[in-house]
Amino acid sequence: MARTSTILIIDDDPALRCILRARLAKGEGYQVEVAENGLDGLDAARSANPDVVLLDWKLPDINGLSVLRQLKGAARSKGIPVIMLTGRSLMADVETAFEAGAAGYVSKPVDFEALARRLAEALDAA
Repeated sequence: MARTSTILIIDDDPALRCILRARLAKGEGYQVEVAENGLDGLDAARSANPDVVLLDWKLPDINGLSVLRQLKGAARSKGIPVIMLTGRSLMADVETAFEAGAAGYVSKPVDFEALARRLAEALDAA
């Protein structure tokens, strides 16, 4: 039996976390872990060892770009693909995220088909 991929969602919006969890777990069959802020997300990434991280840029404690840089700077998590899932859509923000190591970028409001494609691409590349 193939192992189910684990997705870690780091986002401070409880409604979005709930919707994403339902869509990804029930609809797509992923194991889903969630964190509501950057520090909890970093802890969850260490403990859950996810296959992909969905990361919001604007978080209540540390911003998502800082979380991304910390994930990519740590030996244990540097290989985990991180997809930015954010309301920031300026080209400069997209470029900054990719320069910091993001594997993908999906703007809010979430297009679930685009998100499913980015997840599949990230998992195939990992």
